[in-house]
Amino acid sequence: MDYLKISQFVKPHVEKAGREIVYPKIGKATVVANAGDVSSIITETDLAVGEYILPILRQQFPGSFAEEDTLRGYVGHRWVLDNLDGTGEFKKCIYRGSSIVLGLLNDKNVPVAGIIHIP
Repeated sequence: MDYLKISQFVKPHVEKAGREIVYPKIGKATVVANAGDVSSIITETDLAVGEYILPILRQQFPGSFAEEDTLRGYVGHRWVLDNLDGTGEFKKCIYRGSSIVLGLLNDKNVPVAGIIHIP
């Protein structure tokens, strides 16, 4: 399997999400869920990134999911998306502390490729 080619298919979509969804909301994000600490904040921006990127990822690998989701029992390659790593920093307008992170797992749950985009 050509992991570089797979990553190159996804990369422009991740960059677009950063440019059009994340960057305009730096310091302006609205929290939609909070389980009590900064590490568990979910903003509307997190959700928007997932809504945009997950369907694209699932074109390649149907078992792809976001870190907040639970997907058990799926066998095969799949992308794991952290929609907005560093949401607390993002909310405080420290945008260089937040990023869109993707990891590609193979059918043995071993990471084989990844993409990190800092808007």
